[in-house]
Amino acid sequence: MEWSTDEPASVAACQQQLEAVSHDSQSTPLDRFTAYDQYGLVLMKYARDAKKASEEFSKAIALAPERLNSIDAEWAYVHWHRATAERELGNSAEAETDFGVSENSLREAEKTIGNEKIAAYYHELVNRIVAQHAAHQPNS
Repeated sequence: MEWSTDEPASVAACQQQLEAVSHDSQSTPLDRFTAYDQYGLVLMKYARDAKKASEEFSKAIALAPERLNSIDAEWAYVHWHRATAERELGNSAEAETDFGVSENSLREAEKTIGNEKIAAYYHELVNRIVAQHAAHQPNS
């Protein structure tokens, strides 16, 4: 799928994709997980709707246990995405929890992946999560 830089078109395309996957009896929980996560990302980026994005990320997280576990990178990503939305909404406690889940998940994925390049990538993502999280902490 080629992404449009046109905001309404991007949001509408992802919404249509989510609806199609949701109504497809052949879709898997992972298909739906991915569609919810992608729709949430587009809502954050183009519609600037952190509340709706957080709801979509929460729907993805609710599906995740069916196909993912806490050391899967996708588990970390969706928690990172929701942390970003929750932080934007001013929900510090929820953001704190999701940043922690994301960081811990990627650290575990980094240890268990068995591929040096992917492990290095995960390590860099952990550093980005930590930096993003720290940038929004109240001064001690």
